Amino acid sequence: MRETAKGTCVAGLLEGVFGAKRRLHKRVLEFSFYQTPELYRLLARRPYTDLLDISRRLIEITSQKLGVTCGPTDLLIDAPPVHKEVEFKVSIFHSKENCYRPLSQVSPVVAALAKTQFDDYVKRVRIFAEPELAQAINRHTEFSKWLEQAASSCRI
Repeated sequence: MRETAKGTCVAGLLEGVFGAKRRLHKRVLEFSFYQTPELYRLLARRPYTDLLDISRRLIEITSQKLGVTCGPTDLLIDAPPVHKEVEFKVSIFHSKENCYRPLSQVSPVVAALAKTQFDDYVKRVRIFAEPELAQAINRHTEFSKWLEQAASSCRI
């Protein structure tokens, strides 16, 4: 992967993970549906292309506010995908009927959690930054506002 990535914008990311010296992005912001529902809704379950657009806009805003040059992969957004991911693929044996039935049919609670609430309870939106950029961002309390501005400007 490192060889394939040489000369591309992701080369630094792969070198930081698989190269001779580890250099990982640092988390600069994390929130859930219950902590900041407005911001969570702006980012969660957005198509990948939307997240890329928001990330590009956030890089522009951050570069301008901090007076630094940011590369295209210096800020990364990790958000829950468009489709819910949780599936309870467990079969329960019913001895009286001598058959197996999916847990989601047996337990309405499991079905409800899988389809509606699980992602909201568990999933988080996280923003990661290149280490030096993360330090600069952490000195500014308004970064979440920059993120909101970036997400709002990319709304469909």
